[in-house]
Amino acid sequence: MTAASLTAESLAHAYGAAPPTLKGISFTIEPGEFFTLLGPSGCGKTTTLRLVAGLLSPTAGRILIGTRDITAVPTHERDISVVFQNYALFPHMTVADNVGYGLKIRGRPRREIAAAVEEALATVGLPGMDKRYPTELSGGQQQRVGLARAIAVKPRVMLLDEPLSNLDAKLREQMCLEIAALQRRMAMTVLYVTHDQAEALAISDRIAVMSDGEIREIGTPTEIYRRPRSLTAATFLGDTNLVRLRAGRDGVTLPSGKALAMAANPVAASGEIIVAIRPEAIDFVGLDPAGALPSNHFRALVESRVYRGATSQIVLKAEDFPQPVQALVLGEAGGRPGETVAFRIDPNEVHQVAGAAA
Repeated sequence: MTAASLTAESLAHAYGAAPPTLKGISFTIEPGEFFTLLGPSGCGKTTTLRLVAGLLSPTAGRILIGTRDITAVPTHERDISVVFQNYALFPHMTVADNVGYGLKIRGRPRREIAAAVEEALATVGLPGMDKRYPTELSGGQQQRVGLARAIAVKPRVMLLDEPLSNLDAKLREQMCLEIAALQRRMAMTVLYVTHDQAEALAISDRIAVMSDGEIREIGTPTEIYRRPRSLTAATFLGDTNLVRLRAGRDGVTLPSGKALAMAANPVAASGEIIVAIRPEAIDFVGLDPAGALPSNHFRALVESRVYRGATSQIVLKAEDFPQPVQALVLGEAGGRPGETVAFRIDPNEVHQVAGAAA
């Protein structure tokens, strides 16, 4: 198997006269990269995967594997494999026959198929299961069979469409790690589709955040989560504090008139902007009741505190903020409900996601 790049250029799709499901999206996945399309139901991520797989035809744009334009190439000639959400195993076939099916329809010799099946099953941790039937397997085992079938044909690109959504939470977490390890071990080019932000953050090299048929932002998991550039990324991945600020020549201010410093100042014009501040960026500091607060320090009343094991979620009513501020802390930091506290916001953790120059 030689991993290849996958490129979508201005890819668009619509069902008849209905509004477009994809609005001219573009991206490139490098050879051996794990690339995830992340977004809510109806955003266009599965449509994108089906276009790449050849199960749908685009209304505009093109698709390339390496330098080869496969836009009009039949599915079975695209040198790809697909792992589906519902496993798509043939119940009347043994595990071996399911795994070897793609090779069989390609006309490969029996000996070659048998060797490839044995290798694929060993790779996904199912040696000796070749004579069983899908009904004799657990959900996790069935999904491994689906993966084995996909890698047996040694595709240049592998597509995975919500492959873990039918599994329980514990098994989903385990399979997520197994898929990531398999991809690294085999250096496969992967296009992965999910609505689960935890999955996307855990296994992706890069993530494309989608909504309404468009890609809003592409970046590494760290970039997308810690330094979002779009309102979609800021709100879809994890909790966040969205704060409206007034931008001007002298910087940005809260509705109260107090300044809020930002390390990067992308504002190109005056007007209202929206910034994102993650709850874990709220840093509690000592409160001097009589002293003035330094820059980016604020006073607040603790409204609630919810214990979540390793962390606690705190809701604050801050003097300078029009809406409650969420904080996420370790240990006992942050005070108790009814207490007055002070907190600091690191300017490096304030990111513009909408407004004048976003």
